[in-house]
Amino acid sequence: MFSEQTKESIVSNPYQSPKTATDVTRLTGENPTPKRRWLKWYRLIAWAYPPSLLLSFFVTWLVAWGMLGHIPRPNYDDPGSIGWPVAASSFITGILLVGMPGASLVGIVIEFIAGQRRKLLLRIASCLALAGVWTLVICFLQWDPFDVVLWFFD
Repeated sequence: MFSEQTKESIVSNPYQSPKTATDVTRLTGENPTPKRRWLKWYRLIAWAYPPSLLLSFFVTWLVAWGMLGHIPRPNYDDPGSIGWPVAASSFITGILLVGMPGASLVGIVIEFIAGQRRKLLLRIASCLALAGVWTLVICFLQWDPFDVVLWFFD
């Protein structure tokens, strides 16, 4: 954090007591407040949520494929009636899907709050990037190349 020379210059300052010098070294270091640490975790969750939602659909589909022995077919193979592993995976996917609108908005707000402090353009760019990731995930789920979402909601 501080070199030995810097610490000596702080301590040798005639206008500071040793206690004040200790306080200065404590205040000038890069020690994030607990609030900032939690914001970093929230930011990580905000960026991990969209791929997790997409991944949960495909994990449910792959688990059903493994249990059935063939690719799950829409309108024939109901995710709730295949077995408990598919039902558990389907439940997690449903929870992520229900939380999607709130998670996207809260994630964008947290990205704006927890971004670089003085760099407004970087915060706006990161918010737009997160919104773009959400848009790509929603577009991919609408495209539904393997009929995974159609099978899930049949």
